[in-house]
Amino acid sequence: MMMMIMSIPSGVLIGQVSDSEFIFNDPMPFVLTTDSRVWLEGSANVINFECSATEIETIGNLAGLDTLSQVPAPHGDINLMVRIPVRELDCGRSGINRDMRKTLNVSQHPYITYKLDRNSLIGLTTENEMFVFDIDTWGNLQISGADREENINVTGKFLGPWQFQIKGSHDIKMSEFGLEPPSPMMGLIKVDDTMTVHFDVTFCLRSCDTVVKLN
Repeated sequence: MMMMIMSIPSGVLIGQVSDSEFIFNDPMPFVLTTDSRVWLEGSANVINFECSATEIETIGNLAGLDTLSQVPAPHGDINLMVRIPVRELDCGRSGINRDMRKTLNVSQHPYITYKLDRNSLIGLTTENEMFVFDIDTWGNLQISGADREENINVTGKFLGPWQFQIKGSHDIKMSEFGLEPPSPMMGLIKVDDTMTVHFDVTFCLRSCDTVVKLN
C-alpha cells in the first residue's frame, strides 16, 4: 500500500515540554483519538442534511523529528491514509442513509479513501504557548472508484506531547466523481451537487492500522 508524506515544522511537537525529550528518527505510529470527527454536509431544495462517519480507519506514522535541529526547512514526515466505510456514514434518517449508499455505489466501492501526498507550510504562530500552523495539503481522494487530487487548507494545533489536532473543511462536487446527486420522492427532492467535508481530528502517537469507532 502506497503511503504519502506530509512535512511539519521542526520543533512543533514539543508543546511546553523540553526539546531534548522529542528526538526520534524511526517511524512512530499514531491513531486517531475517539473524539475525532469527520462529517459531510449537504443541502436539497427542501432539506439540509449531515452525514457523520461513525467509523474511521487510519494507517500512519511520524518520523524524522529532531527538535534540536537548526536546519530552517520544515521536516518530520507524516505518512497518512484514511478510509471511511460508506455503510458507516450516518445521515440521521434511514431514507437518507439508503439514498447516500446507493449514490456512492456502496456494493462496488465500499470505502471513501484519502491518501496524503504533499503540503506547503503557509503560517506558524503560537497560542497559549502551543504551536498553531496553517498548511496547504494535496492528496488523492477516491469516491466510488473515481480519483481526484484535492488541495485542502488545514489548521493544526499541538495539544501537548504526542498529540496534535487537525481541522478544516473542503467542498466537493459529486459530478466531478462521476456521481449523480440523489433525487428521491420521484424527483421532488433535488440534492445539490456540492457537499462540504468537515474534519476535526486529533492524532495520538500510539499504534497504527486501527479502526476508531465513534459515537
